[in-house]
Amino acid sequence: MNLIARTFAFAFCVVIAMTVGKPAAAQGVAFQNPNVPFEYRKATVSKAEPDLKKLEDAQAWLEERQFLQRFAQFISPVKFDKPLLLKTQTCDVVNAYYDYKSTITFCYEILPFFQSAAVKYGKPAATAPGDITTEDILIGGMGFTMLHELGHAVFDLFNVPLFGRNEDGADQVAAYVALQLSPELALKMVKGGAVFLRRAQEDPKAFVDYVDNHGSSSQRFANIFCMAYGFDKAGYAFVAEQGLVPPERLGNCAAEYKQAENAFAKTLLPRLDKTKMAAVRAKTNWFSRDFK
Repeated sequence: MNLIARTFAFAFCVVIAMTVGKPAAAQGVAFQNPNVPFEYRKATVSKAEPDLKKLEDAQAWLEERQFLQRFAQFISPVKFDKPLLLKTQTCDVVNAYYDYKSTITFCYEILPFFQSAAVKYGKPAATAPGDITTEDILIGGMGFTMLHELGHAVFDLFNVPLFGRNEDGADQVAAYVALQLSPELALKMVKGGAVFLRRAQEDPKAFVDYVDNHGSSSQRFANIFCMAYGFDKAGYAFVAEQGLVPPERLGNCAAEYKQAENAFAKTLLPRLDKTKMAAVRAKTNWFSRDFK
């Protein structure tokens, strides 16, 4: 899906592990999965970004921070029957996508967009619970994007039945998994992903936009915050206080979260290694403030 032309891939989150250094383990559990290989392909000239230096810088930035390695570690609990390749490359579009051929691609063209959006819409530091920081948008937004695509991948690879749009289901996977993380990390993922989505695309203006397979940016923004509010009213009180979700809908948010929880338990939970899953949830430093 084109994140700029249609609806920015909101994703996904099991979150990307973005601390710099060698892959780590928590409580003696190694975050490895032989069915999650990765590769960084050489940046080339793009129709969407003719400045090759920007794309080469994007490749170097992602490699230095072990973007793919860390995400592979984070999703290591998923018991895939066959390899799911993670790769970065030049795509000729500003995008991230799952290709229905067991590959998730993060395009080099999208990184400068994340970086500029983080500066444009984020604050240097949070002074109130609802504040969005540059780190929220950059790290949280990238994490949700990858997890959204992971949602598409697991639906495909595990043949998960869906009522409704695939895109909505992928959003729910992303939000639900994000909310299972440590409170601080979950907040970052929810705020960063939702706000980046809202800022990356305008709501529909024409018929072709309304009939797209994605919901509008406002709908998806509100869907995620509603699920978060339904999960923890106290922790996400700012959702109600700042009117991020209409008052008429707030009363149903707990039911919306419960619906996602039930679906996850019946379709995806049996596919997870419980020991690794507990270790992933216990590890709180998947993100680093040095990730710039």
